[in-house]
Amino acid sequence: QGRFSIRGPSLPAMAVVGFEPPLSPGKPIVLARATSHDGAKQFKRSTFSASSLETYCLRFRPVGAQGFPSFEAAALPFCSARVLKAKVRAQCRGLIGVPDDRLRLLYRGVELPDDGPVGKHLPEASGERIVDLQFMVLGREASHHEAVEPVDTDCGLSVCEGVPCPEALRVAVQCCEEALRKGVEPMMAGGGTGGVYMLRDAEGQRTLGVFKPKDEEAGAPQNPRGYGGRENSRGERPGVPSAQRATREVAAYLLDHEGFAGVPMTTLVHARHTGFVPLRVGGAEEVVWKVGGFQAFVETEETADNFGAHVYPVADVHRIGILDVRIASFDRNHGNMLVRVGRDAGTGARTLRLVPIDHGCSLPDRLSICHGDVVWMAWPQTKQPFGEEELRYIAALDASADAALLAQQVGLERCGLRLLEVTTRWLQAAAARGLTLFEVGKAMYREDASPSTPSAVEVIVEACFDTARASTEIRRKGGLYPTVTYDPVASQLRGPPPCDGIFHRYDSRGTLVEWSKPFEEAFFRHLAPELDRLARERAPAQALSRRSAASSGGSCPAGPSANEASVSVGSAEKLPPRSSGAYVPPHLRRHSQ
Repeated sequence: QGRFSIRGPSLPAMAVVGFEPPLSPGKPIVLARATSHDGAKQFKRSTFSASSLETYCLRFRPVGAQGFPSFEAAALPFCSARVLKAKVRAQCRGLIGVPDDRLRLLYRGVELPDDGPVGKHLPEASGERIVDLQFMVLGREASHHEAVEPVDTDCGLSVCEGVPCPEALRVAVQCCEEALRKGVEPMMAGGGTGGVYMLRDAEGQRTLGVFKPKDEEAGAPQNPRGYGGRENSRGERPGVPSAQRATREVAAYLLDHEGFAGVPMTTLVHARHTGFVPLRVGGAEEVVWKVGGFQAFVETEETADNFGAHVYPVADVHRIGILDVRIASFDRNHGNMLVRVGRDAGTGARTLRLVPIDHGCSLPDRLSICHGDVVWMAWPQTKQPFGEEELRYIAALDASADAALLAQQVGLERCGLRLLEVTTRWLQAAAARGLTLFEVGKAMYREDASPSTPSAVEVIVEACFDTARASTEIRRKGGLYPTVTYDPVASQLRGPPPCDGIFHRYDSRGTLVEWSKPFEEAFFRHLAPELDRLARERAPAQALSRRSAASSGGSCPAGPSANEASVSVGSAEKLPPRSSGAYVPPHLRRHSQ
């Protein structure tokens, strides 16, 4: 009847590779898979239209010179990486005995999860477009009797295919590879929580780049500093899973348009060398290929804690703060702001310029960031108004285009990109209303780490989620839907468990709410006016006066105009005029008398 179901614990999640009989347009396809939430197993049904199912045309290539052939195959968007690994084994007979945890599939340097749908990381499916994937084998189980070229067992360094890389940085990568082959050892940095290696030129005299393998990050399996854990796990900083920070380093560089904040050039590379932490299997150590971030080295030994905060230029602090707000950075400390010391050409006075680095803790799937996570919140420069150039830069930002850029270039998941759109729109609304960087952060960050005290922006996001869900349900059902009243306490009781992000919410039946296109459009439609309302409430009176004077071309009035008058929460300001028949709540009637 044009319908079939797939059930059974032995089947990989959404492991659909073929259909029998052939699909017919207009007939729905019902898929069921076992899911688990809070330990309770249940079946989740998903219905697809055959006419809307697009397939990926995938091209698989081995990383480095591992001796395996390239090939092409087709897959559906909800197919898991576990199924694609089976395709790789079918094409490369030498990998038949390699388990899933020793075979990695990469899209632009981002590893595809075994159990999740690959469509979360790949661009929109199109049968006419070829998507390049790379596969990497860890360990020596693979037999190379089918090798089509010699296997490289020494060392190597190359830029990940498809990942943006400036030409100057590509030259630096090539110079570092030449140095590794000539015997110049990588040097591990002394500080930090993960593996950080300084790569030098062929003479070993000058450092050209910094390499951070993703499997040596904090919480990753090969961490050399005692902070090891399972890959893609969430530790004390759950916003970004382990082994996914390298991609965010590249994302921060791509979002720093025109080098506004001064993020050094960054890309993703494949690297192999005996100087890196080896893979430990059964007590033995093996040198394997690694994926990680490669960033241009900044010539300085100074960090932000070596000087008083008041000596740094206001523009530098503002520009780094603008970037941090956009990417929701939750680890902006003194150590990841380098300081370039120079001399003014005219006066000879000493100059200090800030350079932001270490952006792995950014673009999270949640907004539980505290004031203490962002060091510049305590600096006096943040309480100065934005300059004209900064305001023009903020106004020109396109949150949707930035999210699409990162989805296309580095394959980040939608949750982090959705938060990028939220934070960018809040920054634009606040800057347009005259708020300072400090006031922007005060509304976005929490006073402390308690989950019972969300920030103002978090409250708005949760409220818009509920409103958007109610509105989309009305359209979907074609009738009335029970009114939704937002209650922060009740929302936390029925909300996601601690391991899930701000956009992961469950309904009363314990089912994860899916973000359909209409739902997302409704969410941002409700979000925009709420963010503008928050900015109006927090806008200082002098900022409103300056805006009014600038728009009228005359002298500044004594207070805000009638169009911009608003009532701050808990304030005793006079309410805007109401009609004589309007209902006034009892707790506000004293203001209207």
